[in-house]
Amino acid sequence: IYKRHYDHSSGRMTRLEKTVARELLVSSGLHTLYIPYSENLFDLRVFISMNDNLRKTLKVNRDVHERGKSVETVLNSMNIREKDSLNYISIQEKNADITFDLSTNEELDLNNFTKIDQNKLLLTVVIKNTFNYREIHETLVGVLGLNCNLETFNDNNIRIETNCNISSEQIALGAKILLNESENIFSDNPVWEKNSGGLIQLLILNQLEKQRKYLSI
Repeated sequence: IYKRHYDHSSGRMTRLEKTVARELLVSSGLHTLYIPYSENLFDLRVFISMNDNLRKTLKVNRDVHERGKSVETVLNSMNIREKDSLNYISIQEKNADITFDLSTNEELDLNNFTKIDQNKLLLTVVIKNTFNYREIHETLVGVLGLNCNLETFNDNNIRIETNCNISSEQIALGAKILLNESENIFSDNPVWEKNSGGLIQLLILNQLEKQRKYLSI
């Protein structure tokens, strides 16, 4: 396959690079699900978003500290792009098979560059056509001890709302329960994230495994 990525340092796409294709391919980008026929390209389509105030705080922190910009410059840039974001980014959510939305109950101040408290992050997950939602809920609540609410709608669709205070070791435990064919997806020693990142890893791989199995029937 040929791949390229966006280079933030130059503001341009890199040259196409040839690489050997593997069984599992990941296509990632701002416009991945904007493609009209994306449902025919991917086994699993994922969309990740976050609360506006959280998103702005993280972007201001990154661009001010890592890229040397002022708060005013960053906010002005976001305001200019807001219309395009609504027209081309947000609308992709409807095309996803699984969506993640991060929020926080922490009071945030754009001018106060404090580190986001991971223990106060909340994750809302919507999964379409899932086949093991009871097992997911029992694992998150009964095994991993998360404060998790689950509701079903439109047949096999579910919505999960949960806190994100969880260790990478707990995520690994959840993987042993939910991922029955994990050896076919990744290496023998996967690196699990903690908190929201780990939950996103776990739920994406769970759905990917079930979706691939379902599509092969």
